[in-house]
Amino acid sequence: MRILLTNHSMADYQGSQRHTADMAVWLKEQGHDVTVAAQTPGPTGERLREHVRVCYDPAELDRYDVGIIHHNTMWADAHPRCDRTVFESQGPHEFEYPRSNWKTEPNAYSAVSEEMAVECFKPMGLAIAVVRQGVRCADALFFWKKKPVRLLLLSNAQPRIHEWVAAAKDAGLEFDALGLASLDSTGQRWHVRRHIERADIVVTIGRGAVEAACMGKYVIIDGLHGADGPLTAKTVAELGLRNYSGRTGSIVPTPEQLREWIEAYPSVALNLVTKDMRDRHDIASSSALLLQLARGELRAEQEPYQVFEGVPEEVPA
Repeated sequence: MRILLTNHSMADYQGSQRHTADMAVWLKEQGHDVTVAAQTPGPTGERLREHVRVCYDPAELDRYDVGIIHHNTMWADAHPRCDRTVFESQGPHEFEYPRSNWKTEPNAYSAVSEEMAVECFKPMGLAIAVVRQGVRCADALFFWKKKPVRLLLLSNAQPRIHEWVAAAKDAGLEFDALGLASLDSTGQRWHVRRHIERADIVVTIGRGAVEAACMGKYVIIDGLHGADGPLTAKTVAELGLRNYSGRTGSIVPTPEQLREWIEAYPSVALNLVTKDMRDRHDIASSSALLLQLARGELRAEQEPYQVFEGVPEEVPA
């Protein structure tokens, strides 16, 4: 099957770009002919060229059986090239550009969380499919230490940088940061999993939380929109409703709370959290479900949304 994936930019190595790249590579491994289209070129796209075709000029796009469209700035160029499409929302900025300019609708709408299904699509009065953001869980090696040594701050927008630096120092932990221009002096933004592997505590949101938890790390949710604290077996489902964004509690933590969260590092491996997160966020599941939605083999019947999870019995060929 010929499949088109889109993202507004392949310049950075942030959450949506990593999602697009992981899905593109997985689909290629299943034997599909995959193209990734974007408006802004950059290092992410160039690295992805090692696996699939990457295109920045709409005139170079071909015909595709299925399009998985992310960011509506790509809609006008991508949709006419695809026989069937699913529009996927990963964040609150998907509809900054007027949907009224669209001449046709996709065959299905999807969101990575219940919050996005409501916030992005609420005015439309449609049944939205919720399909979790996928990561390559088969490649996510499990690393866990009984006693933490290193804290990783993984974020592109963290208002409490210096507070976390101080908290790590007070706890006697090594400190590492990735994604923050002010702290990332190594230039190794590509080696996200390498940094996660070396860490024991990961302070992050969104996709960072998913990847770190799938690798058995102790995750603390904190970012631009506030904090939700540690990700535990009891909070996975609740925090997943808002894609581990910090918007559930929107806590502005005190230095004492940061210390308490660090000290809450568990004395046993986080097997239940890791298994739950891998079950919810495997790239095989999310990719197959999105293909089935685009092809009309699955359909959201409930408003405002219907959640789809688990790997379908038959992965679309």
